[in-house]
Amino acid sequence: MRLPRTLNVLSIQVRIAAGSPSAWRDGIVESAVEETVRIRLLDDTVLELQVSDAEGIPSVGEPVAYHPVAEILTGAVQTTARLTWDSDQ
Repeated sequence: MRLPRTLNVLSIQVRIAAGSPSAWRDGIVESAVEETVRIRLLDDTVLELQVSDAEGIPSVGEPVAYHPVAEILTGAVQTTARLTWDSDQ
């Protein structure tokens, strides 16, 4: 398995994600504009994330995983992503 290229992810974020592997949430990218990504999770929740680097923006339709505690978004690229909106709230 090929690991994704990593952008702007701190070692503490990696440790947090490793310490709570059940927190990962899978989804599909619905839209990606500038550094904002909207993801529809498998439970139909929609999240809007601010990605830390424009190079880390996934493509529309790409499967991704988001770790809300570690603030990591993983797809083809792994990057820091901060939640800005959640349809469950």
